[in-house]
Amino acid sequence: MSQKYKFKQGARLHGDPQAIGEELERLEWPTAEGIVDAAKDKKNPLHNYFEWDDTEAAAEYRLQQAQYIGRNITVEIEVIGPKGPVVIEFRAFETVNTKTEEEGTEKNKQYVPVKAIFQNEDLLVQVKSRITSVLITASRQLKELAMLTGKYTKAEKHVEKALVEMKK
Repeated sequence: MSQKYKFKQGARLHGDPQAIGEELERLEWPTAEGIVDAAKDKKNPLHNYFEWDDTEAAAEYRLQQAQYIGRNITVEIEVIGPKGPVVIEFRAFETVNTKTEEEGTEKNKQYVPVKAIFQNEDLLVQVKSRITSVLITASRQLKELAMLTGKYTKAEKHVEKALVEMKK
């Protein structure tokens, strides 16, 4: 069976996705470490997708660590529900772009406390848009899984319902 490899829509990758897909296939279920090892060869099609300057790579890795921290801090609050007090936990900070669209790069993204998001309609729209994108991706992936396995899951129905709710 012939396969045509492509970069995912929105991916910040350039070059030949067919060569990359075929190389990953050739590596037979590689780990991330296996991909890096193969990419060390300058003739490998994966080589140019990596930063080989250790100083630059270390700086990029620290940025990834900072992003990980920002995404993984949560906050708990107690709210009064119909059956009494309930503790809910959610992300304490959301990633938003506080600059204009022309300036919209990764460097303009900031971690804003969720309570500030609720007080700013423009920031709330950004967060809802990101969540909607996640739901669209989940919906597409569940449909693909259903096509491949021939099994529909309840999750598809729930994700579709959530998408409808997000549009309200």
